[in-house]
Amino acid sequence: MDTHSIHITFESSLPSPVRAAVNNVFENFNFFLQFNKFKPSAKHLVIGSSNQSDLFVSQRFVQNLVQKNFDHMHWFEKRALIVENNSPDYIGTCFYMINCLQEFTNHRGDFLDRFTYEASYQHKFDCATSHLVLDYFQEMAKQIFGHPIPLKQSEYALSHDIDAIHRGWMKSFKLSLKNRSVKQLYQLFKRGIQVKAPLQNLEEIILAEKKQNIQSTFFFLPVSGPTPFKNVSNADYHIEDAYVQKIFKQIKESPYHQIGLHKSIGNHTFINELRQLPSTRNRFHYLKFRIPEVYNELKESGITHDYSLGFSKQIGFRNSYGLPFKPFNPINGKSSDTWFVPLLIMDSSMHYFMGLESDESKLIAVKDFILAHRHSTIVSILWHNDYFEPKIYEELLAFIGAELTPFKEPQ
Repeated sequence: MDTHSIHITFESSLPSPVRAAVNNVFENFNFFLQFNKFKPSAKHLVIGSSNQSDLFVSQRFVQNLVQKNFDHMHWFEKRALIVENNSPDYIGTCFYMINCLQEFTNHRGDFLDRFTYEASYQHKFDCATSHLVLDYFQEMAKQIFGHPIPLKQSEYALSHDIDAIHRGWMKSFKLSLKNRSVKQLYQLFKRGIQVKAPLQNLEEIILAEKKQNIQSTFFFLPVSGPTPFKNVSNADYHIEDAYVQKIFKQIKESPYHQIGLHKSIGNHTFINELRQLPSTRNRFHYLKFRIPEVYNELKESGITHDYSLGFSKQIGFRNSYGLPFKPFNPINGKSSDTWFVPLLIMDSSMHYFMGLESDESKLIAVKDFILAHRHSTIVSILWHNDYFEPKIYEELLAFIGAELTPFKEPQ
């Protein structure tokens, strides 16, 4: 804390797990200040539950943390904020939210054993698209500095999960018929003559992004074939395929693009997959992971940045926070070695679960989200090559470039 000019003194009644949690919140708070290029003068704060403290921590927070009671119904009552004796506990709330403590439970997962949106406090309070930690950090800033801090323009982290490149004929054919588009049918027939699958469109995506100076990451699966789960497959390609190797070469030669690992589903280890596809970045296929088990998996892998933390059924903030963070595990009292970059927008979430089936409706939803979060947020967007429609995508890229700056990974 000393290096950030914020010095903390704890009231003697606070146990060591709570002190560690408070320090974690201030590590994230200081990153928030740094991201927004705010350099505070030296501050000395007393943290505790008494009226003499500068920043309040509630007994609810203390007791739940010490007892390792992480179900959100024991933390939040009427809204997603701890309030005790009419006093808001921003520190306890931010610790709970940022570190995904609602997932440290035995909630039954979905068919892939993923934590579900329906089990979340975001679903209960309808606040998935609200950047609550940003709001609460600003409230802390008011208490510490006397005013909220000026916020920097948001950044974008655009990416593509490459699940398939060989299939897509039937989907494209049905879409052409639905749109009654002779042009689409002609292009589909032309691709067929050229023996080029509709999803072999990665060169077009790369070119579109280069034209508008937009950066992105392509996450590739090094494992192909079926998984233990019905109707869920890994890649329909092999990374040794000539087409994939051609794309790898183009990405490596581009100043705007990079390759990431798309960790497969099954018994394949990180070590084996990284041997085939070396990278320091990862996103789990189908967002299949569980907290806190994933922390050790990522630590052992050497992955430095993970881009998986998002809901599969809803766009928005899975931990109510839109900046990178290193998760803290209150069970063992340790922080993760991996930066987590929350995933805020995924095209398939909008298509399959939010009823936004047309390209235009997805574009509008993304624009609205960006406009609502134009400051102090890394707007992480996942756009599969399945949903690439040139005209819509070019409009999306133009909007991103006008409203956001490129994401710079913390080291």
